[in-house]
Amino acid sequence: MKYLLNIDLLEMVLKTSSAEPLCDKEGFRFSNAYKPGEWNGFQKCNQITYQNQSFGWVYSSPSSRLRYVDRNAHVLRLANESLYRQTIIEDGIPAFLKAFNFTPTAIKELHIALDGPGIIDRHSTLSKNTKRFRRQRKVSETNQTHVHSDGLSTTLGSRKSDKVIAAYCKTKELEVSHKEYIRDYWRNNGLKEEDGPIDRLELRLKASEMVGLAKDISRLNDTSFLASLFKEKADSYLTFIDIKNKKRHQVIDWQQFELIEIKKEKKVQYHKPTQRIKTTLKTLFFVAIQDSQDQASELAMFIAAKHGLLDWYNHRQNRWLKDNPFFAG
Repeated sequence: MKYLLNIDLLEMVLKTSSAEPLCDKEGFRFSNAYKPGEWNGFQKCNQITYQNQSFGWVYSSPSSRLRYVDRNAHVLRLANESLYRQTIIEDGIPAFLKAFNFTPTAIKELHIALDGPGIIDRHSTLSKNTKRFRRQRKVSETNQTHVHSDGLSTTLGSRKSDKVIAAYCKTKELEVSHKEYIRDYWRNNGLKEEDGPIDRLELRLKASEMVGLAKDISRLNDTSFLASLFKEKADSYLTFIDIKNKKRHQVIDWQQFELIEIKKEKKVQYHKPTQRIKTTLKTLFFVAIQDSQDQASELAMFIAAKHGLLDWYNHRQNRWLKDNPFFAG
């Protein structure tokens, strides 16, 4: 069985020491800056073309919602069409980073698409006849774009998590999205719709699942690396066990790929925040309310983000106001 692997969505967080505004050069052309409703937490966005073809969007000027983020932070989102074009990762992205003095600091979001025939049927058969190796939340839904032959797409894993797998019939979806460049990509790589509908497994990863990956973007152009990353992150979702003989069955035949070892980034040791830090956050919260000081609010957000307490800080505010009704007004 033939499979194809490709990046289907890529968002990178960038930093720069340059204060120069973005302008046309080195084959890159920018649209006028506009406000996309603070989509992505940024106030400004430029659409970019490269060598007269679609390249992506760059977001700048973090909004007040992201005040704790470096004010020089940018987010680059590659256009879906560009990701199916040759040399975009090995040449296009490095050219953009060099031309505008950007350095990637993190991968914000990454979708890896695995396309092939019969994937959904095999998953359905294994779901009925065997037990999933790792119990996962499974959601089936009607969707305007991700349409399976029975009108459904399937999501494995919680949508709130930083790792989700979507399964759907890509052939059906293309009837809605009309992305003919994906059909060209299939034909050019020997995947024939004439032999039957093409299904897609789409691994969707957020930043916490890709620590360290921004250090070498070129790895995203290596099929062996993508296959290994896909397997390492998703194999437990796609592996089933026959309860009778304990034999394992996989939705994807990983022997079709030359897999390489995935080296996991060492994580910084976590130190539990002291009560002193939490007390400081509470004090800054009331100072900001009592004196209408944006600086106090901004400092509190910065400290909370630095110590991994953003969720705690946001949820705690209602309790503080309840215990101190005078400040609630």
